[in-house]
Amino acid sequence: MGIALGMTIIAVSQAYFANRTMEKINKNIVLTTLEQLENTGRLFFGMDLNKDVQNRLAKLESQKAVREEYDRQLDEHAGKILEKSGQQVDVVYYSRGSFTLLEEEYLTLILVSPGVTFVKPADQHLIILSEKVRLQDLDKAQLEQAHRLNEGAFATHKSGLLYFEPTVLQSVDDNINVSTDTVNHYTQGSVRRLTLSEMLLNQPSDTNPYLENHDTENILGNAHDPLAINRNQQAGTAAFFELGEGNDTVIGYRNKKNIFTVGAGFKQYTGGQLADTFYLMGALAPHRYSILNGEEAVPLAAAPQDGHIFDKNQLTDNDTLVAAGSPPIGASGYMIDLTYGEVRYIGLSGLVATVANIEHALGHHKRGDILIGDEGDNQLNGRGGFDNLQGRGGNDVLSLEQGAAEGGTGIDTYCILQNSQAGDVTITLYDPLMSNNGVPEVNNIMLNHNIDQIETISLLAENHSRSQYSVSIRLRNDNGTQTTLLLKNAYQLAAGNNKQLKQVNQYILSTRDGLLLFPEWPKILEQDNSGNWLFFSTFKAQYSIVHDQSLQEFFANNPSATPKIELQQDNGRGQGQITINDTVKLLPEYIQLVAEDSPFNDHIKGDKFNNMLHSRRGNDVLTGGEGADIYYLHDDPIEKNISRIISINNEDTAGNPQLDLLILPVFIEQIKHIRQENNDIILGPFESSGGYVEVRMLNFMRDASYRHIFLVDKKGDFHQLDVDKQGRPYLGHKLSETQATEGDDVILLSNAVTLTDNTFFALAGDDIVIDTSEYDRSLFGGRVMIF
Repeated sequence: MGIALGMTIIAVSQAYFANRTMEKINKNIVLTTLEQLENTGRLFFGMDLNKDVQNRLAKLESQKAVREEYDRQLDEHAGKILEKSGQQVDVVYYSRGSFTLLEEEYLTLILVSPGVTFVKPADQHLIILSEKVRLQDLDKAQLEQAHRLNEGAFATHKSGLLYFEPTVLQSVDDNINVSTDTVNHYTQGSVRRLTLSEMLLNQPSDTNPYLENHDTENILGNAHDPLAINRNQQAGTAAFFELGEGNDTVIGYRNKKNIFTVGAGFKQYTGGQLADTFYLMGALAPHRYSILNGEEAVPLAAAPQDGHIFDKNQLTDNDTLVAAGSPPIGASGYMIDLTYGEVRYIGLSGLVATVANIEHALGHHKRGDILIGDEGDNQLNGRGGFDNLQGRGGNDVLSLEQGAAEGGTGIDTYCILQNSQAGDVTITLYDPLMSNNGVPEVNNIMLNHNIDQIETISLLAENHSRSQYSVSIRLRNDNGTQTTLLLKNAYQLAAGNNKQLKQVNQYILSTRDGLLLFPEWPKILEQDNSGNWLFFSTFKAQYSIVHDQSLQEFFANNPSATPKIELQQDNGRGQGQITINDTVKLLPEYIQLVAEDSPFNDHIKGDKFNNMLHSRRGNDVLTGGEGADIYYLHDDPIEKNISRIISINNEDTAGNPQLDLLILPVFIEQIKHIRQENNDIILGPFESSGGYVEVRMLNFMRDASYRHIFLVDKKGDFHQLDVDKQGRPYLGHKLSETQATEGDDVILLSNAVTLTDNTFFALAGDDIVIDTSEYDRSLFGGRVMIF
C-alpha cells in the first residue's frame, strides 16, 4: 500500500513537471500535436526533450541573449558619448541594428578503446568525455582530457545539438521624429534613446554569460568612436544622433541643438533653429545622395528704423558641416559648397549630399579640401592639409594651415593656424582690389603665433610686369617650420605713374599673445633712383587681453583673480614692454605700443614723446612722462555702477614741461570735492554714467614738475588745476579771478570753481564775493565766517 502510494505521488509529480514545462515551451515556440505528446512523455519519464525542440529553444535563448549583449554594448558606447561631451550632450539616439545567428553543431568528445577502428555512437567500447563541445573549443577540451590518452584514443561525432554564433551588427533603416515619436518607439523599435539622467542612474552591468567567451572587441561593427563635441557653439545641451549605416530619416529637435553623424547610405537629416552639427564620416557616395538641412531659425525682429521686419544676419542658428572621417580611397579631400548646397569628394564622381541652411564648414584635418561659403557670414576652417577657402559675400572667418583663402566682399577675418606638417608651407590671401565705393577693405588677420614669431615683412612683385605687389610675412611655427604668408594685391601701380605704388588692401593683424597690430604702411610708395620701393613695415600695437591665449590657463585656475598688467611705451631701451603677472614681453623696434587699458587694473606708462593714455575700466595708474600728454578717462560702456580710482603720475623732468590735458567724462560742475592727502590731490569721487570715479593726482603738491595740466570737461571747456599762493590746490579759473588778496577784491565763484573743503577765504580788505554755484560753501571774511 505504501509503495503504491509513493509511486502514485511520483507519477503525479512527474506529470505536473512535464505539463508545466510544456506550457512554458509553448509560450515560446509552436509544437505540433505529435511533438507535444512525444516531448511530454519524454519529460514524464525523465528524458531530455527531443533534439529538434532543444535546438529551437536554444536558438530562441541565443537570440535573446545576443540582443541583450549588443544592447548593453551599444548603451555603453552611447554612455561614452555622454561622458566625453562634458554635459554638452544630454541625450543620444542610436540604431540597434540587426544580426543573424549562424548554426553550428556541437561535437561529442569520446575516448575509443585500443584496437577499435570503427566508431558508432552506441558502441560499448566508447567512453563519452564531453557531450557539447564547440569546434573552436575542441583543442582545449582534448588538452583537458590528455591524461586519459593511455586508455585509448580521442574521437568525435556530431551530437545533433546546435549552438549559434552571431554576426556583427548589420545596418537597418531607421526613422526618427522627436516631436511625434512615443516612448515605445525607442523601447521596441530599431532605435534606442539614452539620456544623461538614465546613464547616471544605471550601474555598469556584468557581461552576458552567453557571450563571455566571445570576441566583443568588434561587436559594434559599424559604430564609430565618440566624436569631439564643438564647444565653441551656442550654450546649451544637444541631442546626438548616431544611426550608422542604412537609409535613415531624422527630424531633430526644434528648440535644441542636434548633432548628426552622416554614415553610409541615404540620410535625410533635419535640424532645428539652434546650432546643429553634421559630421561627415567619409562613406562612399550613396546611390541616392543624402539631404542635410540645418533648418531656418525664427529670426529676431529688427530695429523699427531698419524699415523691414527681419534681418537674415540676426538669425539665432549657426549650423556646421564637419568633414570628420577620411574620404574614400581615390578621393583627395572634400568639396563643400554652401552656395550651391553640395558635398562631393575631390577626385570622385557622384554627389554625396545636398545641404541647405548650413552656415559653416570644417574640412578634414589631414586632407586638402575646397570650402566655399555663400552670401552670408560663414566660418570656413580647413583644419590642416592644403586647403582652398572661398568666403564669397558676407563677413567671413577663414582658417587654414596652408593653401589659399579668398574672403570676397565684406569684412573678413583670416585665421593663420600653426603648421602641423614637417615642411615649410605657404598661405596666400586674396582680396578684391577695391570695394564698390572705391575704398579699400580693411580685413583682419589673426595669427596663431606670438609677436616674436614674426620674422620678416617684405614687398614682392607678383608678375613680370611688376604692376601688382604682395606683402610677404614670414612666420616661425612652434615646430620649427616656417609659414610664408602672402597678402596678394596689397599694392598696385598708381594710375598714370609707374614710379608710385598705391595701397589697395588693408589689414589689421593680431597675435595669440594679445597684440593688435595696426600697420602704418604707406598709402603711396615711392621708387628711389635705384628702382627700389621705399617700403617700411612699421606697426602700432595695442594689448588686448581677449586675444592673449596665454592667460586662458591663468583664468581657468584662478577664475576670480585679477592679472597684474603693466604697459610701457618705452622701457628705456627703445622698446615697448608689456608685463603680465611679472612675465615680460618685449616688442620689436618696428612696433610702437599704444597705451590702451584692459578690463583689469593696469599701469600704463608713456614715453618721452606726446602720449595719449586711456583708462576705460579698472583702477588704472597712468604715467605720462615727457612730452605733451593726454590722459583720457572714459565711462565703462559695459559695466555700470562701478567705483573706480584713477591715479595719474604727471611728472615731467624736462626743464620746461609741456602742458598736459586730463579729459573727463563729466561736466566740471559734477566735481564737487577736492582734497589733499600728503602730496596727492584727490578729485571727487564724482558720479559719471558708469559709476563713481575718483582721480588721484600723484605727488601734485611736491613741485611744479607734476602740475602742468588742464582739465577738459564734457563740454570741452578747459579748467586749470594748480596751487595758489597759500599752497592750497584749486580747480577753476586763474588765480586772479578766484583767489582773494589783502586788498579790495571782486570775486565770482561759479559752478566751474572747485574749492578745497568747499571753503573760501576772502582775507583782508573790503571784498565783494558773488557765489552762483548753488553749492553749500563756507565763506570767511578775514577771521569772520559769512553765512
